[in-house]
Amino acid sequence: MQNEREFLGRKVFFLNPPMLFEDEVVEKLRVMEYEVYSVREYNKMRNFLTLNAGSIVFITPNDMLTPGGWKNFISVIEADNAVFGPVDVGVIMHKMAESATRTFITGLKLKGGVMQLEAGNDLLFQQIVKSLDVLKAHGLRKNVRADCMSDKTAEVYSLKGTKMLRFKIIDISSAAIATKFPANFGNEIFENMLISDARVNIGRAYVNASLIISAVKPVGDNLLVIFTYGASTSPEAMKKIRGYVGERLKLNMSNSVLSMPVDKTDYNKKEA
Repeated sequence: MQNEREFLGRKVFFLNPPMLFEDEVVEKLRVMEYEVYSVREYNKMRNFLTLNAGSIVFITPNDMLTPGGWKNFISVIEADNAVFGPVDVGVIMHKMAESATRTFITGLKLKGGVMQLEAGNDLLFQQIVKSLDVLKAHGLRKNVRADCMSDKTAEVYSLKGTKMLRFKIIDISSAAIATKFPANFGNEIFENMLISDARVNIGRAYVNASLIISAVKPVGDNLLVIFTYGASTSPEAMKKIRGYVGERLKLNMSNSVLSMPVDKTDYNKKEA
């Protein structure tokens, strides 16, 4: 697991992020290829952490719990290394009196830092990136990939003469697309082949892209075909692809906890 985290990096969760913060800060982090998720319900957070040990969580305390309740919630997450761990937590909170802030953070580790929303999103973004670098969130991989096997619409199309070539997307990132292609049509493609007018279907949208076949490998009755993006692929197309990657990751993460019971702990009453 440790080696896997070192390669893949660590998942980053934001619990209760303000909408403007999510639009301006979280999206920038996605562009920087951090694997980032926003969560609205604190009672699902422990399920996400159970399935994704070693994650990083930035929590914005709100009125769903009292300040004491949020402190109890964070204490439980930081303490249960056997299930979650180790999870590193940071808080992004509204400014409070110094004494109230000191009371809140006393006894908590908060390795992700303590930040104030009043600092503004530009400064918060810088502080969060610095924290993520210290906590080694990126890992060794350069790009976050989204599994597309459950998305029946995710395909690459290309017209070669009078033949329509169809590639089922396995996973996708802002660097490459992994697809499967029927082996009996293998003579139609080759490594370093440029497809200047490919259509990439992603969810309810599609983009036109220039694609280069960087690898072809037999796998059973199919070929594993890896595409990279050509230089003429537009910034607008890449923005749509990044958006789709984020949506797929969010959907897959949400689906992973559907059968798990929500956390019914009363943190407002629980002793820290």
